[in-house]
Amino acid sequence: MTADRSLRHTRIIAAAVLILVVTGCARRSGAPAHEHERTAHVSQVTDTRRQVSLMPAERDAVLAEMRTMLGSISAVLHGVTANDHQAIEKAARASGMAMAVDPTLEQKLPQQFLQMGMATHKKFDQLSDLARTRAPADQVIRSLADVTTICVACHAMYRF
Repeated sequence: MTADRSLRHTRIIAAAVLILVVTGCARRSGAPAHEHERTAHVSQVTDTRRQVSLMPAERDAVLAEMRTMLGSISAVLHGVTANDHQAIEKAARASGMAMAVDPTLEQKLPQQFLQMGMATHKKFDQLSDLARTRAPADQVIRSLADVTTICVACHAMYRF
């Protein structure tokens, strides 16, 4: 496969991953895809995820952290499509261990949620390190897939 064709293939994969992640996050957040779904399920409780109850400011902090991670995923994908390793490294590092949740808030979160969160931050740091070595796009995408696997599992288990 030629370099141009390989880059085009990588860009298509990266765009598809971004669409799946964004669509999955919207669906996992409980947002109905259509208005009729909202009215059809008003009387039924079908969300079996574990409810994590926090004070509003604490909830906002956790959700802001998740939005930062989603922004990092998007920026990594844009970096991959532009073959910009520095952008990938910076984007991934923004969601690494340095941005992990406040220790006082940790006491209020389920242990498994915290473990998944720490694993995600570590995966972002590993992705950043990988970008620093100028790893090929397919390795970067595989590493990003490892990150999003944890995201999807966590969103399937918990809700705020």
